[in-house]
Order: sequence, then C-alpha cells, then structure tokens
Amino acid sequence: MKKLITIILILPVLVLTLSGSTNQDLAAPVVNIDVVDKVLATQAFDLNLVANEPVDYNIKYGDFEINEVAQNYRISLLALEGNNKIEVKATDGAGNSSEYIVDVYGIELLKPTVESPSKVIAGQAIGISSSWPESDIEAKFISVSVDGEAANVFFINNVARVITASKLGSEPREINIEVSLEDNFARTVKVDKVVSIVADPRPVQELNIPASTLSAITDEGREKERAMLQELYAESAKNTSPLWNSAFILPISGTGTSGFGVPRRYVKGGNVSYHHGEDLAAGRGTKVHATNDGIVLVAGFFAIKGGFVAIDHGAGVISFYLHQSKLLVEAGQKVSKGDIIGEVGTTGLSTGPHLHWEMRVNKIATDPMDWVGKIVP
Repeated sequence: MKKLITIILILPVLVLTLSGSTNQDLAAPVVNIDVVDKVLATQAFDLNLVANEPVDYNIKYGDFEINEVAQNYRISLLALEGNNKIEVKATDGAGNSSEYIVDVYGIELLKPTVESPSKVIAGQAIGISSSWPESDIEAKFISVSVDGEAANVFFINNVARVITASKLGSEPREINIEVSLEDNFARTVKVDKVVSIVADPRPVQELNIPASTLSAITDEGREKERAMLQELYAESAKNTSPLWNSAFILPISGTGTSGFGVPRRYVKGGNVSYHHGEDLAAGRGTKVHATNDGIVLVAGFFAIKGGFVAIDHGAGVISFYLHQSKLLVEAGQKVSKGDIIGEVGTTGLSTGPHLHWEMRVNKIATDPMDWVGKIVP
C-alpha cells in the first residue's frame, strides 16, 4: 500500500514536467523601430525601440556599438555623413533573437577646397580661392579672414576669391587665413590655411641718378601726387566687385630692366627704397595696352610719374602705367583688356624710354609679373 501511494504522488509531478516541456518559448521577439530616414550629418537623432517582451538589445551604427537590456528603449545618435545602416539585434530570455536593419542618410556637410600659396616673398600678391562640389547643399554665406580681419570676397567663374598682399620690406612672418562657409541648413564649415612671408634676398641696387633728373622731385610734386593717389584709392574702394573675368596680360612686350621689389638707392649713401613695379624698356611711341578690363581712374601728367594712367579693375585691384609720352584715354572711360591707353616715353623721373607698370591690391604694390596669364595670382 505504501508503494502504491508513492506512485500516485509521483505521477502528477511527471505529468507536469512533461506538460511544461511542450510549451517552451520558441518565438523570436518582435521589435518596432521608429527612426528618421534622413537627417543632417553631425546632428543628433533618436532611435526608438519597442519590443513585445524584455530583450537584450545589441545596436550598431558605424563604429558605435551598445548592448542594453530593456523592452522599450530610446537612444540618441550622432548622424554620420552619407547612407549608413543601423543594425539592431534583440534576444529574449529564452535565447530567441530577431535582427533588423534600417538605413539613415546623413545630409553631408559642404566640403570646400581652399587654395593659396604656402610661401610668398614680401610684396607678392596672395590669391586665395575656394570652391565646392555641386550638390543639393547650397553655400548661403562665405567669409574669409586674414589675420583676424574680414577680407573682401568676390566671385569669378563661380569660384570665391580673395586677394591680399604683404608690403615690400615686411619682416618674415606667418599670415593666418580662415575660410568659413554656411550652408542652407545654417551649418558652418571652416578651413584654416597658413601663408609664410619670407624676406627678399636681393642686394641693394645703386642707381646713382644724376642730380638734374632728381630735380623733378619737389615737395610740391610729391604732395600733388600723394593727393591724387588718395583720391583714386577712395574712388576705387567704392567698387568691391571685380570688373575682369579672364587672365591679365603684359601691357607691352618690352625688355625687363628693373624688376619688382628690388631694394635700391637713388644716390650713393641715400635711404633704401623699393621698386614698386616692373620696368619694361621699349622704343618711344610703343603702344601701351590695358592689362585687363576696368575703368580709368586717372589720366594725366605729373612731375614724378610723368604720363600716368591708373585703371581700376574692381575688388581693390588697380594697375598703374608711368612715364608715357602720350595718353590716349581719359578718367571715367571704360577699357577692355588689350585696349591701347597710351605710348611709351621717358617723362617724369625717368632716364630713358620705358614703361613702369604696377599692380596694386588694396593700395599695396604687388609683383606685376605674378598676374600675367592668371585671373588672380
């Protein structure tokens, strides 16, 4: 009888055990995923996960990976550029798992290319240009600073450009350039550049100009030309947009006799000054051509500069033509590249027929030869 009782007591336990094994959880968890399909790159977005039971989540996005036990789970992610996948794996307590993949497109940042020289000699123009690939992203605003000061930005052939310069005789140093672009989503991208200014190693040139020639330099003459330059610079400053869209040319095909930036003395033992232009020797009467499109600011004769023409090319760029024997344009006249503006002579402070040609950027003299064949140096 005791054995029978024992059997009767054990049987229900066995039945329950067998019954439990037939109801084992074999279903994979179900997860609902709520996430944007497009977002601005580098900005945060939410990933929302809602499961039908508690699970162990494994989430991968780019190089980011996290594990979290939860049923409902929210996480904030930083959007990567371009199309990237979010991988979600959910595993329940019974070891069943389900996997999900969703795509999120991160709208890229502008990727500007900034070009500038890495090193220039004091007195050379510094041309800075910036462009970016065509896409749905628009550049709404661009700014350029040179050593912390805002520079004039202009466009030629859909390329943003800035021209600056260092003065002749400047001490070696570094110029810091920052280009900043804001897109149509109010995001800003910055690119930094450094340009090194190095000293000019050329020796001082001794001119030993005769006293009879130097007699042309008087206080009255200096003051007249100083006032004239002030007026033309003020007039030029009104035009911040470029008037040219093609490469500059030589005004004459003469022989170079004295290069730009040469340190020199007019008389033995005198102060050192710098040559602000390029001297091109040619026969008297040789036609002088406008180096590029622009508006004549000044056309007249002066004691030192002789027959002088100044052409405003816009955006702070001005070309000077000195010592001409005849002037064939007048102030306010529009000229095109290659137009004849005068003839070579030896007027003013000059020792023989030649053209003294200058290229100024925001009043600063730059090497004219750097401009030849280029839209900007």
